Amino acid sequence: MESLPDVLLGRIFALAGRQAGPAITLVCRRWHGVFYSEPAVWRSLELTATSLQKSATEGQAPQWFAAKARLLRLIGGFVQRLFYSQMIADENQEWDIIDMQQLAADGASEWQLGSSVLAQLSTASLEWLHLEWASVDAAAAAALVRLSSLTELALDCHGKLPRCAVAALSRMPQLLSLELRFTAFPARLGTALQRLTQLTYLTCSSGSALPELSTVLPLTRLRQLGWVEQRQDGSLQVDLQQLLARLPQLECCRVDSYADILSSLQVGGAELASCAVEGCDQADGTVEELRLVAVVHMPSLQQLVAAALPASTQPSQLRSLAICSSSLSPPALVGCPFLGHLTSLSLSGCASLDGGPEPMVEVLLQQAPRLQSLDLPFFFWTEALPAAVTSRTGLTYLCLAANSLTELPPGPYLHSLEVLDLGRNRWARVPPALAAATSLTDLCLGSDLSMVWPSADVDILSQMPRLRRLHLDDSSVPEHLLGLLSQRMPHLQITR
Repeated sequence: MESLPDVLLGRIFALAGRQAGPAITLVCRRWHGVFYSEPAVWRSLELTATSLQKSATEGQAPQWFAAKARLLRLIGGFVQRLFYSQMIADENQEWDIIDMQQLAADGASEWQLGSSVLAQLSTASLEWLHLEWASVDAAAAAALVRLSSLTELALDCHGKLPRCAVAALSRMPQLLSLELRFTAFPARLGTALQRLTQLTYLTCSSGSALPELSTVLPLTRLRQLGWVEQRQDGSLQVDLQQLLARLPQLECCRVDSYADILSSLQVGGAELASCAVEGCDQADGTVEELRLVAVVHMPSLQQLVAAALPASTQPSQLRSLAICSSSLSPPALVGCPFLGHLTSLSLSGCASLDGGPEPMVEVLLQQAPRLQSLDLPFFFWTEALPAAVTSRTGLTYLCLAANSLTELPPGPYLHSLEVLDLGRNRWARVPPALAAATSLTDLCLGSDLSMVWPSADVDILSQMPRLRRLHLDDSSVPEHLLGLLSQRMPHLQITR
């Protein structure tokens, strides 16, 4: 090893990984120096409250700050990706904030985001920076502007985004990706955003109302856009077709608007909380998925879907539709040509305004003859599965999770299924109808009750020759039955 040049030795250390550092650096001074001067070892760095808290509880917070300051002076020039977080989860997985700067001051340590961290980074190296609940003061903002190679920036702010940070953003035209999360939309941020004409990815999430989406229209290179707000009153009216037309490279777009806990987004005459378009190719009009969340008023599904898609999109060009946590009226679902060409439909946690969910599901499925994937969780059926589901043919994926089902009826819908999710229902035993699902490769089976698991249940599962993965929510399966399953189906992977 002594004959190896430093360059090759550094590559070996990089392969060993940073976790080997404590052992490597104690061997000799040369190894110590090579380890801390090898760029490949230090391309990414995390400075988090989680690691600080462990030291603080042991009375070692000053040592933590001193060690991180020394480390940054040694390797700051190599760092390409930095994650800096003051967020921490307690034992109940509830999030809290640790003010690193104040904690350092309490221990007579010097620690500033600007001078201690950002100023130690190379203007030519750092490409990705995520600051989570960090206080961006004037010094930190000035250091941000200096990072001219930075192309991806995420700022999660506790409170309002500081004015100095807004001013810094307007002087970072090289940014390609920007994520902003704050409790209030600051003045002049819209003007600052409009100067970032190279952006391809933008997400703004605010605890207050955001400006109109016309703010982002000058950003013609955008490929992904997220616009999420929590307003106190009023509603956000969105012309998604105009937005898509003005941003021709946009592939994914999500717009959310809540007033307290109520939906406050208006699209195509409907009121909802969220509308997202995924996998949009505006050159040929195809759209992979349209997702609608918390619809509370909708005169016409056809009108809403058409208003949410590019004007050039034909009914045959929408592949998947997901409607979640919505209250739907069956008459409003009639006459939607987009349903006729769907290959995937998801109705998660939806309720009918006209009684049980069965009529709503039937209206939708009657118009969607080409479905291969059907997602129906959290419906809590008042009766057995409707005939519109059980008489279905051609399905390869079906999710019936969390529906309080006690019986699984037989029917053609089982014959072609490859993936079936029956988790979190109320099975007393393995449903006998599963024996007809001979094409299944993946099965999730779980119950809110303790299943009996007679040996006959193994016979049912054994009749699925292609089954390769079985996930059991119920941990009470007897070990001898698991052994019997493994014996009869040696290729079956069982997880619990």
